[in-house]
Amino acid sequence: EVLVGEALQGLLAVPQCVNLAEFVPRLTFTYPLLNHAKQTLFLVSGADKAETLQQVLQGEPRYLDLPSQGVQPVAGNVTWLVDREAAARLGKE
Repeated sequence: EVLVGEALQGLLAVPQCVNLAEFVPRLTFTYPLLNHAKQTLFLVSGADKAETLQQVLQGEPRYLDLPSQGVQPVAGNVTWLVDREAAARLGKE
């Protein structure tokens, strides 16, 4: 929730996470930084990502559960590189 509400900062420290067994502290880009990028690239591979990818690209907005939906560049481009397995649930569009 902190990341969604950030209005001005470009990076945030992530000191812990309850969703990962082995967590390594890291930095994360905020939406303001990502949405001002000229080019954003997502790389998605594997059948285990197919349902989530479908939800991200074709589902209702759920920014807290699917943060990649919040990447909507102001003037840049988003490119998705997706293998066949990850794309299995997407339409032919």
